[in-house]
Amino acid sequence: MKRRIVLLTVVLFIVSALADGQKNVVFEATIVRLEPWGVPKISCGAFANYRLAEYKIDIVYSGTTAIAGQHIIAQHLACNYNELDDLKPGDKVLVVASVLRHPRTAQWDTMQSDTKKKAENVTVLYSGDRVAKIVYPTEQEPRRSR
Repeated sequence: MKRRIVLLTVVLFIVSALADGQKNVVFEATIVRLEPWGVPKISCGAFANYRLAEYKIDIVYSGTTAIAGQHIIAQHLACNYNELDDLKPGDKVLVVASVLRHPRTAQWDTMQSDTKKKAENVTVLYSGDRVAKIVYPTEQEPRRSR
């Protein structure tokens, strides 16, 4: 039953990705790191604000631009609340992402303290459209014997 639910979720993600008409990729991944919110949470408005997420791709379900085992960085639209808020490094997720037409260089903000802010330059190749946490075991995870 759990396998059917996971399969159905993957199918729904792929169908919704194909319906957008953009160059999309659908993959299962492990979160490596998430960019924290800044000191003030900035709302969406005149300018688009993004948070970054680094993923280690485990399985590619659709699309040819991502490779299993590859680490990628995707930008996610960040408003007062976004889908990254409930996630943490190590979580398994299912991601639908659009391939950016032009890779962009972004600054990964690491909040060391309230007064000291360090940034790392990273290359962003994807825009994360949808993210869902996987709560059921997948094929790669070993089954526990009773």
